[in-house]
Amino acid sequence: MMRGESARSDFDCRMTRIWLGRCWVWVVAVVGLLGAAPAWADAQIVAQVNGTPITETDIEAANPSASHNPAERQQILQQLVAQTILAQQAQREGLAKDLAIEARERAACANVRRQILASAGAQHYLAKHPVTERAINAYYDRLKAESPKTQYRLREIVVTDDARAHQILDALRQGKSFSNLAATSSMGPNAALGGELGWLTEKQIPATLLKVVEHLQTGDVAGPVVVPEGLAIVQILGKRPVSPPLLEQVRAQIENQLREIAINAYLAELRKHAKISGEISAQ
Repeated sequence: MMRGESARSDFDCRMTRIWLGRCWVWVVAVVGLLGAAPAWADAQIVAQVNGTPITETDIEAANPSASHNPAERQQILQQLVAQTILAQQAQREGLAKDLAIEARERAACANVRRQILASAGAQHYLAKHPVTERAINAYYDRLKAESPKTQYRLREIVVTDDARAHQILDALRQGKSFSNLAATSSMGPNAALGGELGWLTEKQIPATLLKVVEHLQTGDVAGPVVVPEGLAIVQILGKRPVSPPLLEQVRAQIENQLREIAINAYLAELRKHAKISGEISAQ
């Protein structure tokens, strides 16, 4: 494979194979350490540029989702062809011998090798410590317990002083339109919508307002209540229970989250025994 890169180009790290041919010597060594043959050795060649092959593995490395999207796959392939052409021309013009480029190339190769080893290490750890069904169920139960139980449909009128708030409350008692008063008097972000806030869970409602709203019935008006924007007069337009998603709907997300938690814990343990120096901030 041709080596070299244009000194003025900014290349995506996922396409390192096209630009940094020397890295693959290291990649082969890494894969050898893992006991597997190079994945690209038998990869299907999908294009060639002056004899340099571009394989299905190259496309998947650039964008794993492209194999399931023909249009995206073709776009990635065109990018790889263009980069190969530029890299070959850079090679012909002697840029591969440029010391600055060689230094960048070595740094990028080292980074690729480090990423491959880190990924292999993480996968090896997860293979030895798989996420269990018990852990998934426990995590789901905790999410259910912490998830909102009720949604409230609210509208509000926000003002700055107590006297104005009571004037508005008096006007509402006299039968004035809440929407009109909100449109003409409210400082809230949805004043033009009659103060309508839509459906909100208890976690989306300021604590001071929630304490009031929880005890209201549909149609009730209360206030003034201190909120971050000022003083609010609130009306509840509806209340409904919230059902959490079924386990099967979130199983994949939970498993991925647990994997991430496991890797972070594993890394934290490794950091305890690592000698780290330099400009590293505390974590």
